[in-house]
Amino acid sequence: MTTSQRELHESIARCESCPANVVRREWPPISFFGDVAAATGWTISINPSAREFTDHLGRELTGKAQRFALVRDFTGARTRAELTAQHLARVLSMQETVLRRVPYRNYFNRLGRFIQKVYSLATDEPLAPYTSGLVAGGTNELYCHMDIVKCATTRPWSDLADDDQRALIRSCSPYLEEQMVAAEKLGTILINGRTALEVCIPVMRGSGLGSATRRVELATTSTDLLYGDMLIGTRTVRVVAWSSNVVNQFLRSEDTDRLAAAVRSALRSSATS
Repeated sequence: MTTSQRELHESIARCESCPANVVRREWPPISFFGDVAAATGWTISINPSAREFTDHLGRELTGKAQRFALVRDFTGARTRAELTAQHLARVLSMQETVLRRVPYRNYFNRLGRFIQKVYSLATDEPLAPYTSGLVAGGTNELYCHMDIVKCATTRPWSDLADDDQRALIRSCSPYLEEQMVAAEKLGTILINGRTALEVCIPVMRGSGLGSATRRVELATTSTDLLYGDMLIGTRTVRVVAWSSNVVNQFLRSEDTDRLAAAVRSALRSSATS
């Protein structure tokens, strides 16, 4: 991780601007999931679930089950802003290793399997796109995951008031732009779900994304597919977004097969459009 990347992620971890009524201040923002410095691809969704910090009964995870650091884990820190460089090194290390240690598999297994379908590759480990990468076209495509809103909310996104959703997006979306600029190896962005698409695409258009949209008929439903290229410095980043949610929406295997084929085709198209 470069110095500029580390400083950005440390700034995110210390951020306290999200509305306190929908987040827990002792849960630091999650700026990334996985090896962000080495990743060539990102998946993007709207925000982390409270389950990143709690079990199914709402009890905070502890010991080996704990995915991410808490503010109170660190002596002398009472707030996010009081986290020291040493504390933040631990915060970021847990983010980098979480998908190899104790991932929230109910979410990431589904997303990982879908990415494997996109690349027409299958392994025994659903998280391979995030942990070891997928060899495609002679290169290893390693993914990390990003959320637009960095703070885990105490209630599901769909249960939040519109004003709270807007406040969270205003607080966090500038960080996403900075992360894209700082990600020197980033070449592909895959955006899952209508909410993430509607929030993320305007941010990316502000960064120069040119895109096309088409309706894709799946086996039992249909989805909007957006794809295009974005120039960040001297790098061309391919972006593909779809309105269906391959994790939280009930889709049959035939649906995800057709969606994966459409995303695969769009990745190729966006590289040459």
